[in-house]
Amino acid sequence: MEELSTKLERLRMRAQAALERPDARDEAIALLDAIVAEAPRGSEEALSAHRQLAELRIENHPWRAALHLRALREGGADDDSVHGLLGLCHALLGNFVAAAAAYRRALELSPRNPWYHHNLGHVLDAALGQSELALSHLTIAHGMEPEELEISASLAHCLARLGRVTEARELANETLGDAPANADHAALVEWIAEGAKGQDEFPVAKRAKMRSRSGSGTTSRRTEVRAVLRAKMLDADYSEREIEVAIQLWDAFEAARDPRVVKPEVTAAAIEYASLLVHAGKGRSQASVARRYGVSPAALATRLAEVRDALDLVPGDRRYHQ
Repeated sequence: MEELSTKLERLRMRAQAALERPDARDEAIALLDAIVAEAPRGSEEALSAHRQLAELRIENHPWRAALHLRALREGGADDDSVHGLLGLCHALLGNFVAAAAAYRRALELSPRNPWYHHNLGHVLDAALGQSELALSHLTIAHGMEPEELEISASLAHCLARLGRVTEARELANETLGDAPANADHAALVEWIAEGAKGQDEFPVAKRAKMRSRSGSGTTSRRTEVRAVLRAKMLDADYSEREIEVAIQLWDAFEAARDPRVVKPEVTAAAIEYASLLVHAGKGRSQASVARRYGVSPAALATRLAEVRDALDLVPGDRRYHQ
C-alpha cells in the first residue's frame, strides 16, 4: 500500500508540473489517466484526477469529460464546479435542456458566479428560445463582469431577440470595438444591423466558447496571477513580507472559490488591494492600483468583493497580518 501511495504521489507531482507547462497538455493527460488507472476507485487521488481530466478534455472531447464527471458524482462530489462542467458538456453535445438544468444546480451552489449566469442565460436565449428568462441571468453576469466581451455579446444577442434593438446595437458595437478582429462579434453586429431577423449564426459559433468556472486553461492563468502579482508589487516597492501576505491571500482565495481567471491582471490587482486591508499604511486607492495593472476600477472592485466575501476579510485581519 505504501508503494502504491508513493507511486501515485510521484505521478501527481509529474502531472502538476506538466500542467504548468503550456506545451505539455498531452503529457499531463497521460499522467492523470495513469493515476485513474492505478488509484482505488473513489479515492481522493482518483477523484482529483477525474476532475482535472474533465477540465482538460471538455472542449475537444465533451463526452469523455462527462464520463469523468460521472465518476466524480458517483464518488460523492456535488459541488458547483462539477455541475458547471456538466452543463458545459451537455451544451457542447447539444443537450440544451440538460445543460440548463446543470447550470441551475451550479447556481444554487454558487449564486454569485458570473459564468454560470452567462452560460445558463446563453443556453436559454440562443438554444432554447427563452430569451425573457435568459435576460436576468445575462444582466447579472454583465453587471459582475462588465469588461468580459463574451458576456457583453451574449447580452446584446438576447436584447436583440427581445426587440430591444437600439440597446443591443450599442452594446454589440462597443464589444466589436474592443475586439475588432473577432468574426463572431462582427457577425452579431451585422445581424443586429439587419434588424435581428431570421436565423443568425451567432448561437452556433458561440456554443463552443461557453465557459465554466473551471474551464480549460485556468491552471496556466492562475500561475500568471502569482507572477503578475509579484512583479507589480515589486515595482511598487512593497516589501518581500508584504508580497508574501498577498500571495497567501491569493492561495486562500483560490482554495475557497476555485475562481475563473479570465484576465490575471484583474485578479492580481484585487489581491494587492485586499492585502492593503491587512497591512495598513500604504494609502493607495483602488483607482491607482487598477491603473498600475491596466484594468478598470469596476473590474477590480467586483473581484475584490469576491475575495472579501470568500475569506471573510476584515481590516487588520490577523490571519494574514505581518
